[in-house]
Amino acid sequence: MVMTLWCSGLCSTVLCCVGLAAVIEANDGSSPPAEATGEPATQLSTADNRPLDQPQLNARIEQLLSQNPLGPPAGPTDPATLCRRTYLALVGILPDRQQLKAFLEDSGEDRHERLVDELIGSEAFNRYWSVQLDWLWMERRPNTHVPQADWLTFLERAVADDQPLTELIRQLLTATGEAQQPRAAARFFLDREGDPNAIARDVGRIFLGRDLQCAQCHDHPSIEDYLQQDYQGLLAAYLGGQLKEIEVEGSDSKLTVYTEQPAGDVTFESVFDRGNSRRIWPRVPGGYELLPPELMTGQPNGIATVSVATDRSAAEAASGAASGPGPSQTVLAIGGSAASDGTTNEVAATQSGSSRRAQVALQLTGGEHPYFNRNLANQLIGLVLG
Repeated sequence: MVMTLWCSGLCSTVLCCVGLAAVIEANDGSSPPAEATGEPATQLSTADNRPLDQPQLNARIEQLLSQNPLGPPAGPTDPATLCRRTYLALVGILPDRQQLKAFLEDSGEDRHERLVDELIGSEAFNRYWSVQLDWLWMERRPNTHVPQADWLTFLERAVADDQPLTELIRQLLTATGEAQQPRAAARFFLDREGDPNAIARDVGRIFLGRDLQCAQCHDHPSIEDYLQQDYQGLLAAYLGGQLKEIEVEGSDSKLTVYTEQPAGDVTFESVFDRGNSRRIWPRVPGGYELLPPELMTGQPNGIATVSVATDRSAAEAASGAASGPGPSQTVLAIGGSAASDGTTNEVAATQSGSSRRAQVALQLTGGEHPYFNRNLANQLIGLVLG
């Protein structure tokens, strides 16, 4: 799914998902293959990469339905069922008798569109979707550091303001819980007690759709892209994090916040290959490693090249101190422009003292990460379909 969808607010995104649900249901649970249309089946942006407006989206959905190679779409449902399904999808409750009666007696051709607009503009929509996001991201964890009421209020305000989902997720993945920030935004880290392993596992599961827990110890024996380096690379991004109590200015009380300390790379070995140690810098599965600039050659804020070998540290590789240079990789220093020759992996260099988890958040929500995009699409369409 094109990432511009997630750069819209939740209201616009849910509208898209309601339309996509019709495509999925008509295809018996699957999207039309790309070859049927000559372009990605869920292309939801214009040629210049702007999100489709509602008329364009409607036309795109009709195009997908008309090109469905698996058979004709299901016929329209009866009005009463349509009304009930719309209420359940958008506000999580059934319409009362008067609401259903009003819909059935409305003779306007656009009555369903008007009902959707009415529900999305309601307080019930804000409350319902704040609870859905709570379940997605916190999975009924205890409220150790952030009261549930504060957390839901924070989410409800984000929904009401139509905050872009990428922006909201980036806020969750970078918040510290300090007084000058919305404290509730830090709940993802605070109520996981700042535990690097718990955070790495949950970032993988919740935002990438990949349960990497077993990859903590070894590559999967039969799944090709289920790799130990994916888990260890994520873990490296959060190893310097911990909870800390700080003094509250003008008060005798203390506040628990999430802090980050400088950390290096991670050394690991497979339980099936004892004695063969490997090292990795912070890395998002499907993304690139984050190297500090001092390990790079070339321009500090542009594109440079570094030799990196999987069984040596990045420092050894960059300096050539080990047994000769490793394979050449394109390196992106933060502030430069991404570039790749198409044959090597990209390695991003973090600025000294910069937040590793902030760079991870940027990789995830920057618009190009396929695991993040696909996972978020699946989550939201699943919620709309029930």
